Amino acid sequence: MRKRTGPRTRIVDLAGAFVSPGFNDAHVHMDATGALLAGVNLLDVHSEDLRMPHLIPVVQAACDLLGSKPQQVLADAGYWSESNVWELRKADIDPYIPPRRMKHDEVVEPPRGRMPRRLICTVHNLLKLYRATA
Repeated sequence: MRKRTGPRTRIVDLAGAFVSPGFNDAHVHMDATGALLAGVNLLDVHSEDLRMPHLIPVVQAACDLLGSKPQQVLADAGYWSESNVWELRKADIDPYIPPRRMKHDEVVEPPRGRMPRRLICTVHNLLKLYRATA
């Protein structure tokens, strides 16, 4: 190891103690920390209905804390289910939830023409998501 020392290298005698290289890993997971700092305790939020993985209870917890409901909810594809979409719509909340995960290099062609009056949930949400990000 002495061959790898330079003029600014400091050698410390550890008197037989062991030392190993490491790093300082001081960081915060903002989603969890932010939720706790805002006062919304989501640790006990769960859903018995496996078709609605925690989204509706989380929205309800936020509504309870804030005393009002949001006009829109943005969630990732892991929360997509027709149950979640319909529950949010029943509460007069616009859901922005992609129905599937997209690959990073995937290109989505923009829709052409007028939107049909009646669309199934999946197509409707894709169009809303596209318009929100366009």
